[in-house]
Amino acid sequence: MPSHRPLSLALTCALFALPLASCDDPAPDRIDGLSFAVDQAGPFAVGYRDLELSYTPRDGGPTRTVQVAVFYPADPEATAARIDLERPTYLVYESEVAFRDAPVAQPAYEGGFPVLLHSHGHAAYRNHSFHLGEMMASLGFVMIAPEHEDDTIHDLSGMKDALDDRYERFDDLRHALDLVEDLPSADPLAGKVRTDRVIATGHSRGGYTVWGLLGAPLSRPYLQSLCDAGSFADNGGCPEAQLAVYDQSMRDPRVVGGIPMASRGDYDYFGGLSGLDQVEQPVMMMTATNDPVGVDAIMTGITHPDLAWVEFAGGCHDFFASAICPPGAIDNAIGLPAMRTYVYAFARRHLLDDASPDVAAILDGTRPVSATTTYRRP
Repeated sequence: MPSHRPLSLALTCALFALPLASCDDPAPDRIDGLSFAVDQAGPFAVGYRDLELSYTPRDGGPTRTVQVAVFYPADPEATAARIDLERPTYLVYESEVAFRDAPVAQPAYEGGFPVLLHSHGHAAYRNHSFHLGEMMASLGFVMIAPEHEDDTIHDLSGMKDALDDRYERFDDLRHALDLVEDLPSADPLAGKVRTDRVIATGHSRGGYTVWGLLGAPLSRPYLQSLCDAGSFADNGGCPEAQLAVYDQSMRDPRVVGGIPMASRGDYDYFGGLSGLDQVEQPVMMMTATNDPVGVDAIMTGITHPDLAWVEFAGGCHDFFASAICPPGAIDNAIGLPAMRTYVYAFARRHLLDDASPDVAAILDGTRPVSATTTYRRP
């Protein structure tokens, strides 16, 4: 039986831990998202659905089929009225917030729902960062997160590195964005999602994906060195058609900013720090003190992108995904809203051109968001 119980607007807000003034009254027919407090949860219910994507890889290989998770803003009243809706399950975690195929809300921002385009980590799954997707959907955003086939938790048994593992990630994201952009007119999300300007987010190896989408050039010499060392000998070797892909740009011009999480960007694949330094879009790196991944080298070693670093005290590697850390490591009731605030401020600034004092103060570091965070700029 469905696990749905009627969900009022007040309960929607309560589930996100922080109060919101507008949650005291029914949501108006038209909501101005730029009026939302930057550091509080949004008024929308959370919808979730899975899509399927198929495309031909750049190397001309067999058709690649990918599952795509989509978190989106749902209409609170219409969702509460639907007793037939079910909670989605993310691998083994049943959502406490989202409803599968919930009625779509009206966009709160000019041009449609803004987009986060998310890349999961090595051996993870498409909705691993469900907290991020749910939190941002409550604020009127859509998060599109493809599953990187052959690099998921379902592939762990017998998993071996393959030469195409790295570039397939970029195309999974690009084609997933195309998929949502080209939804048929009868789809409830059709025409409501703004795909011309998006923020790329990524957890762990997904942070590498972010840097490539932003324009860091892949290093064929580095890949050739791995080929020469036999790194892919047990899984297809190094066909020239695949190796040649590393001469191509992975840049997607629709990506106007990036948020790598728990990741140093695997910058060897970009020829070192000099490759990251070719990025021209703003980047906000997020890490945790219990998971030092080496982003201090990026902070001191590159000068070109508009760069910031948010560090979460007590957080672990998985804090930015399913948020399961050792007991006592970090209080998720404080840490997750702080993550949401930084992501939302970054997205408001770079997707919605919001130069308001609240957003500016968070992004220049003059306004502390939480005692759990340290914010640095070069």
